[in-house]
Amino acid sequence: MDDVIRRAGDVFSISDDGSLEARSADGALLKGDDQMLINPDRFVQSLKTTSPHYWPGSQGAGARGSEAVGDYDDNMARLTDLANKGDMEGYRNLRKKMSGDNYRAR
Repeated sequence: MDDVIRRAGDVFSISDDGSLEARSADGALLKGDDQMLINPDRFVQSLKTTSPHYWPGSQGAGARGSEAVGDYDDNMARLTDLANKGDMEGYRNLRKKMSGDNYRAR
């Protein structure tokens, strides 16, 4: 968190109306590739590309229990894909399914 806060402090300042503004070193408002102004949400989303180490993939011990190995490997690949896309709802739903009594990596 300290690193994220430091990075945000280098980019954001408080405007006259009390909102956060992303500004360059020369004071210009910062825009993304799509020419939309950078806001805190967009800033955090950009960290997924510039600092992927903040979102490490889930890693287990490697034991697979009694489920089919192919199913487990397919779901682990799907988890990685969901995490890379930032789809945390889909990620949590699949993790919940995988931790159920009928499907467990032991």
